[in-house]
Amino acid sequence: RSTLFPYTTLFRSGLDVHIDDAMRDVVKWNLLDPPYMLAKKRVDFFKKWTARAKELAAAEDALRQQMPEHVRTVLGQKRLVLFGEMLSDLKYPDEKLVEDIAAGFRLSGYMTKSHVFRPKSKRPAMSVSTLKKMSRAFNDSSVASLSKRQEDELEAATWSETESEITKGWVFLDESDSLEGKYVGKRFGIKQGLKIRVIDDCTCCGLNLTVGLHEKFKLHSVDFLAALFGFALRTCPKELRPLVKGRTYDLRSAYKQFAVHPADRETLRMGVNRPGSDKFAVIGFNSLPFGAV
Repeated sequence: RSTLFPYTTLFRSGLDVHIDDAMRDVVKWNLLDPPYMLAKKRVDFFKKWTARAKELAAAEDALRQQMPEHVRTVLGQKRLVLFGEMLSDLKYPDEKLVEDIAAGFRLSGYMTKSHVFRPKSKRPAMSVSTLKKMSRAFNDSSVASLSKRQEDELEAATWSETESEITKGWVFLDESDSLEGKYVGKRFGIKQGLKIRVIDDCTCCGLNLTVGLHEKFKLHSVDFLAALFGFALRTCPKELRPLVKGRTYDLRSAYKQFAVHPADRETLRMGVNRPGSDKFAVIGFNSLPFGAV
């Protein structure tokens, strides 16, 4: 036991870097406080914001009217004014998030500073003006790559998903005769277990090369979950520990719930092969593509 102690202490201190005040509060509310206090906290939260949602109805309508049409369609009835007040009440660092959602997210140039992640600058490989000059060469390469057909199953699934996204208004067919001034990538399918995921390659058309970052994005990994469980079990007296069960949640088409900025909607296109045809279709984007930085 004495031999293992230093290593256990080191392991705990290493994982505990993931535990901030918010996570400590979550453990306290769920495991240490009387259950009625958590129930009351939840009821008070919903009463407050349900009432506020009604008061902001006119402001929500006014904001929707200011949005570009395709952004308004993608966002539907999302209450962004209410969401902005909730974020402000929580002192969330990204004060421009609602503004970016309402305008549509950029796919080129420097991304907005969120102030959520630690600063770390990453310059774009090329400027948007340089890409404009090189777009014809990029486009020719993308079009040529479409002649290398995938297996029938992948092409059929990719085209079926494309038709579904057209129906939902996430993408649109561009049937114009010219691709001048456009950045043309390639849409294709890949197998992920039993699922086929559709990828929109925004690197082959050069668009991803124009993206600059002000921050280093850090996503929660299994270390974060291990830290939370470890902290919860250490904090909660043994006799109060509940039976631990697990459940995962996955947002349905999460990135499709947000729109593309009009400037990038105007220029980004994807070629996608049609099964049984030697001609490819060209699509544009109303909502975010899976394959852009």
